[in-house]
Amino acid sequence: MTLYYLSLNKAVLLLFPSGDASSEPHVVQVIIKTSSTPTVGVLTSFFLAQSDITKIIESLVGTHLTTPVPREVVLEGRGYNIRGRRQEWKYGKGLKLAWGDQQVNTGDDKWVFFFETT
Repeated sequence: MTLYYLSLNKAVLLLFPSGDASSEPHVVQVIIKTSSTPTVGVLTSFFLAQSDITKIIESLVGTHLTTPVPREVVLEGRGYNIRGRRQEWKYGKGLKLAWGDQQVNTGDDKWVFFFETT
């Protein structure tokens, strides 16, 4: 069960804990944008799919940490599309993060997604 949901037009850091004792946790910046100020219809469509969108994006970004995925992706849902693009996360390279006493590595890329209704 997801304890959080990604929001529109707000950048977040997704933490991916270490899978085992030999790996370190990672953090990746993600944002879901709209092309303009969202209308009530866009907000409603996003709200209805927010749980699924969060799970899909979390899965995609987590997979990219171990297996390269295309630089651009399109996710088609019922009544919406999400276009995603990864790009170099320059700011992340300078971050020093920790989870308790464990160092957290920053992802090389950040992800920018664009939500649009269909």
